[in-house]
Amino acid sequence: MSSSSGSSFPTSENNVDPSLEMYLGEDILQGEKVPFYLIWKEAHIEKIHVAYRGFKSLTRLYNVRGYEKTTDGAVVKKEELKTEGYLGGVLSTTLGESPAQQAELILSIEHSDGSSIILKEERILHSARAAILNQPSEVNLPVARDQQRINVDIQGAASVIVDITGAKGGMDLVFPTEVLTAVQRFAEVVLEG
Repeated sequence: MSSSSGSSFPTSENNVDPSLEMYLGEDILQGEKVPFYLIWKEAHIEKIHVAYRGFKSLTRLYNVRGYEKTTDGAVVKKEELKTEGYLGGVLSTTLGESPAQQAELILSIEHSDGSSIILKEERILHSARAAILNQPSEVNLPVARDQQRINVDIQGAASVIVDITGAKGGMDLVFPTEVLTAVQRFAEVVLEG
């Protein structure tokens, strides 16, 4: 959990409050829904402003009867909470222009004594992009020097699954050394039980 005073929200000088706990998942994929929550004990909260940047929208709030929708999120007043001590929600994401996009969730909390605190969590929204740059109609394996190859551009952190359909006579595959070693070790473990 991090706190920030560099926001447009009013803030107190002491931004650390051990009675508050904010959670937002660490690893976030673009296009997925992301849960978050705020829990507190013995904090006399009057209002919570939920704001976001880099996420698509605030799609749901939990433990509330109602709330005021804002351009950057929502405002929940104490009297709108079903049970004091918990506020949960879901943020949606979209596939962005970049495979790594920044986003943040900002909770501005106003206490009954007039003080306020800002809790901010910053995240990177990840995606993997694979684009086929060149796809010949047929590729013979192993690929000869002058033969056309399939070229794929992969951006972002990704797991790559290759689906190969064999033609008459079977096929021989050539892997990079580190991939071949990993496949061989895996096969040995499986065969040894």
